[in-house]
Amino acid sequence: MPAQKDRRQQNFVSRVRVGGVGASGAYTQLDGTNNGWLTTTGCARAYKEIYLGPVAFNVQTANASGVGASGVLGACNSGSLFSSCVTFDITGSAFTIFAAGSDMGVPALNMGVGASPASPLTAIAFFPKPLDVDTTGSLTAYIEWTSGQTPTTTGSKIAFQVALGYLGGFATTPCAVRTAASVGGVGVASYNGTACGLFQSTCVGKLPSFSASDSAGILALQIGASAGADSGKLPTACTFVLNVRLRYLSNARGVQSTE
Repeated sequence: MPAQKDRRQQNFVSRVRVGGVGASGAYTQLDGTNNGWLTTTGCARAYKEIYLGPVAFNVQTANASGVGASGVLGACNSGSLFSSCVTFDITGSAFTIFAAGSDMGVPALNMGVGASPASPLTAIAFFPKPLDVDTTGSLTAYIEWTSGQTPTTTGSKIAFQVALGYLGGFATTPCAVRTAASVGGVGVASYNGTACGLFQSTCVGKLPSFSASDSAGILALQIGASAGADSGKLPTACTFVLNVRLRYLSNARGVQSTE
């Protein structure tokens, strides 16, 4: 069917809705009574993502003598992940500041050096609630990571868990954890090869979306504990986390303007 052309300006004083055919209830709507406010419903909503890199987490820098399970930087750091880096070969790269055949250090979370601890390690990050997040749907948690060792078996596993505390309170209301949820568990992440440095993106599960009264979130990332590679698992000491990603549903372009 040819498209219809109309050169006259249209002024819809009520609303314009695209979609919503049948029982799907999915549509995009321009609300004329609210100054052209654009919202989406159902499958018309878009996915967006929150990126939490290593620098977003509250971690310590490992010292030269190494940090093991006891956390030699202090008692308050015991069981914590540390700021580290993982190197990638950039031979043939366009980066002229590096010599040919050298490596590039990429920020990552790791436990420092030493044997894998007997207990899981954690890191904490704070982030504000996105202005365009819908209060229905979910937050899907992904972890981008790699291994610094060469597993003997493809499919060797590591334990990942993500916990999210939803901070209620806004403006003059005291801020506190309204509720919390977690995803992941033992052996949730599988390494797809027997070479070190393979980039992995693992979905560890879905968390509930924010409520209308929430203002921010506190995310806890937990790694390990795990046995050695020979038992089919990856050691925590050789697991490097490059990024935590939360995919959420957006139903608007942001908070509606009052100007």
